[in-house]
Amino acid sequence: MNLRCLIPLTVPDLMRASRACLILVVITGFLSCLALLASFFRSHLGSMSLTLVSAVGSFSAGLCATVAMAMFTSQSTKAMMSAPARVSFGWSYVLGWAACPLSLLASVATLFSQGSSWS
Repeated sequence: MNLRCLIPLTVPDLMRASRACLILVVITGFLSCLALLASFFRSHLGSMSLTLVSAVGSFSAGLCATVAMAMFTSQSTKAMMSAPARVSFGWSYVLGWAACPLSLLASVATLFSQGSSWS
């Protein structure tokens, strides 16, 4: 079997946009985790609830991950249709798609945990 990996010479703008979205996912996910960890020691930062900040950060990360993965999938399938080759996505592609619902689920769980602490 003659398998080889093709590397494009130019990177389309849609791929650059998906990279930028994934950088935003990492930043918002990190800030969400930081806010959630800080909420164990302090409930509010000024007038804002840290668990609410964490929930919004997780939701933003999930939304950006969904957009980034959709752009990547769209551009990848478009590029793969032009080359007659066997197409295979790796484990990181699967993890990228798994991050979308998991981040959204984390935001819902954080909101529910905040709601139960209010009562």
